[in-house]
Amino acid sequence: MAEIKPPSASRHRLILASLLLCLILGLGVLRATLSPTSLTVRGNSLLTSSPPAQSSESTDTVNLTVPNSIPSLSTTTPLSGVVVLAMSDGPFIHLFAYHPYSLPLTRLTDNPWDDIHPALSPNGQKLAFVSRRNGFWNIYVLSLTDGKLTQITDTPEYDGHPTWSPDGQWLAYESLIDGNLDILVKSVLDPAQPPIRLTDDPGFDLSPQWSPRGREILFTSTRSGKADVWLARLDLTDDRFINISQSPDCAEHDPTWSPDGRYVAWGGCNANENAIWLWDGLHPEQKPQLLMSGESPLWSPQGDNLLGILSTPNQYLLVGYDVNRHTLWFPPQPLPGKIHGYTWGSGHAFEALQPYFLPGPSQFVPPETSVPSQSSESRLVSLENVTAPYPYLLGEVLPAFYLLRQEAARQAGWDVLGSLESAFMPISEPINAGHVDDWLLTGRAFSLNPLLLQAKWIVLTREDSYEGTYWRLWVRTRYQDGSQGVPLTSPIWNLDARFNGDPQAYEQGGASEPPPTGYWVDFTELAQRWGWERLPALPTWRSYYPAARFNQFVWRNGLDWEEAIAQIYPVEALNPPTPLPTWTVTPSPTPTPKTYISPSPTTTEAVSSPVSPRPTLTPPSQMRGP
Repeated sequence: MAEIKPPSASRHRLILASLLLCLILGLGVLRATLSPTSLTVRGNSLLTSSPPAQSSESTDTVNLTVPNSIPSLSTTTPLSGVVVLAMSDGPFIHLFAYHPYSLPLTRLTDNPWDDIHPALSPNGQKLAFVSRRNGFWNIYVLSLTDGKLTQITDTPEYDGHPTWSPDGQWLAYESLIDGNLDILVKSVLDPAQPPIRLTDDPGFDLSPQWSPRGREILFTSTRSGKADVWLARLDLTDDRFINISQSPDCAEHDPTWSPDGRYVAWGGCNANENAIWLWDGLHPEQKPQLLMSGESPLWSPQGDNLLGILSTPNQYLLVGYDVNRHTLWFPPQPLPGKIHGYTWGSGHAFEALQPYFLPGPSQFVPPETSVPSQSSESRLVSLENVTAPYPYLLGEVLPAFYLLRQEAARQAGWDVLGSLESAFMPISEPINAGHVDDWLLTGRAFSLNPLLLQAKWIVLTREDSYEGTYWRLWVRTRYQDGSQGVPLTSPIWNLDARFNGDPQAYEQGGASEPPPTGYWVDFTELAQRWGWERLPALPTWRSYYPAARFNQFVWRNGLDWEEAIAQIYPVEALNPPTPLPTWTVTPSPTPTPKTYISPSPTTTEAVSSPVSPRPTLTPPSQMRGP
């Protein structure tokens, strides 16, 4: 057995020096953690500096102050990747670069057309996306190293949602073929080759996601009667497609692989809210696990975090979830617009994207949101070339209305807001039963012509939440050649089905139907870009048709109904005196009614009747004296 010797003095000094070094490094990390850091984007570089002072730098600089709870970054600290997202930006949809803790929203495109569904290649050197720059939806690939743009598809039909093969040589995508969505596969190296058709089913097949292992493709399909998550096994010819979600009461969508290819996350439902579920490919017999509220999950490059979208009736939020710790990684943050696809690349992708950062804010300037004082903006103004019983709105609301009208006409190809059911309702008009606090009285709301629903020029998709039942309104485009709108993939709700004699449809207030073919514009999302909010259906909507309120939109500008109605009517007009007696707890004294007194008789002179002579008694003669 070896002899154990006591440590020498030099060894003691070495241990003490190591402890001192650890203490110094720990204090440095703690100080960096507690100190705010400013990240400044200038042109092509991401610089770390101290909190900025007042300076005269150009407006091309975008500053972000990182919260105190986030460790500061140095120029040698690698970023945990970059998120490229397509977001509504005024009249168009543009691409942005972003990271919740490292990079503010940084513009990548700012063109007069829509760019959607970005997808970074596995090596982070190429970006595939869908664009309408040539007038139709087609897929393009941008080489980030040299800026070369290659058009992959060139058809008038809609192509969308590209996904990369692990070797970066192929793209799988959804395409509208003969009015039906199917999955195609196309070569990136030789775009002239015709695409390979992966699916050919009467149901919709969309949103493909290529497995990191290369031999499987996830997609959403309605072939089972509703939207489910399906798996295409490329090595098989028989039994190639299997349903992995199989939820009978919920529609699933937007599946995505974890970076190691083991897990699949998708958007589904939980009670009356959207939820993200996790499926373990190593244990397919186990039920999917509920992760968090949200939809459209997106994995980080390391596979430890997920991003998701939270949707409220009139707002969108971004939220992050730590898969390992089962906690929130990124608290919900409001988004400036709706997300139309996003992708998360590694740090190499961030370095490659830097030359494409565009300075400056969005070109879209929303209408004025300040509450006006007693001025012309708080008065009712006539709407030009609008047919309605009372074509008036507040002057404050007019800019938002005309911007929405102009953009809806451009995207749909016809004047959607040219004929309205109502734009303003005077207080003297009778309101519908149950419409308490009707916003049409305020001059801040309008309702579309319901005849458009009967004519199938607009359709509705039903969205239930804890706040009630809401409707998403879709407008059919005038030109059905692929130059306007997008295919509608969600089931629609037919309110008129209640009148078809079906007792179940009558009790439910309508029935769900498959989505119609053709191209449609999301009018609800378009209205939200200019501050127009939809209203929930009233509780009686199943039995009372007008209570659905599917066609009504409101421009609140932060006001509640009482504040909004007070801008038009004084309090006296809202509470007029009533001719009916008001009952109180203590009755008011009333004069005592006089009792009826009959009149006193007046003294009158009695009229005596004539006296008849009475015979007098005459004594007999013998009784007489001498």
